[in-house]
Amino acid sequence: MRVGGVRRRLPRRLPLVLALVVVAAGLSVWAWRARAAEPFCWGAWEERDNGPWVVGGDIDSRSVTETAPTPEDPHGSCVVTGEDEDRHYQAELSYGPVPAEPDTLTSWIGVFLNGDAVPLPEGLPGTITRDGGMLLLPPECDLDGRPTAVTLTGVGSGERYTNVWSKGQLLTEAARHGMAAAGCDAEPPSFTAPFTSLSPEQRHWNASPPVCGIQRLGPAEVGAYAWGGTRDDFQACGRNDAEFQLVMAGRPQLTEVFEPLLGTEALVAEADCDGRRTLYYGRAAEEEFPVFIRAVAQRLGCEPPVSAADEGGTA
Repeated sequence: MRVGGVRRRLPRRLPLVLALVVVAAGLSVWAWRARAAEPFCWGAWEERDNGPWVVGGDIDSRSVTETAPTPEDPHGSCVVTGEDEDRHYQAELSYGPVPAEPDTLTSWIGVFLNGDAVPLPEGLPGTITRDGGMLLLPPECDLDGRPTAVTLTGVGSGERYTNVWSKGQLLTEAARHGMAAAGCDAEPPSFTAPFTSLSPEQRHWNASPPVCGIQRLGPAEVGAYAWGGTRDDFQACGRNDAEFQLVMAGRPQLTEVFEPLLGTEALVAEADCDGRRTLYYGRAAEEEFPVFIRAVAQRLGCEPPVSAADEGGTA
């Protein structure tokens, strides 16, 4: 190279130095991307281009605080927070037994078995709600005589059935990794079937009678209610404040959720439906609960519990 009439040589190592700089820059970018894609929440999730905001979407920043379950202490939690230009987001994943204390259990049911709860496919004992969902784990994972569950809250935004498949997969991945971390040696729950389509009337909060699609059920002042899942082994309907809530559970393990409420002042009834244990639960006026039971039992072709046999109600 000639500078001011004088030829100067570039250092022989300069091309090598430049090449190393380029390689180092590339490695730096690769390492940053690798860090960004590192799994979180006990290794269950990682960032991706789609899905609920907790793993994807246009989030400017995302942070995670987590405690993984262990064989010695099979309880876990993971809190994910996110920020964008307009909003602050927070979701919480947990691993542990379903509450046994009646008041705490009633609150838990109000969150995960509420009116907009849609059952997971393939008979799995779990639900997807507007805000998240829950999945009960195999009996081998039971803790203190209660089913163990992974629960998820804070994921929903906008239309409550958006990303129901993604939410279900978030739960099954959390279950698989949580079980491994806790030392529960059982087959993790999973599903491949699609969610059953919901009718337009079931997809939205509705203030029109008949409440929950059942004649003679619910006063006019019940307000807007959701009618989420109606299956042969699960039915839920309720108001968004959980003060009006009706549930029928016929899936094994789901029925165990309600056992601490049997024999209490709670509205719970147990019946046999074609050889399948069926639990009915309500947070409603006492005269409305048997109407719900009677209508559901009639729809299923089963005998209602004796206490509800005299009451009307048709689905």
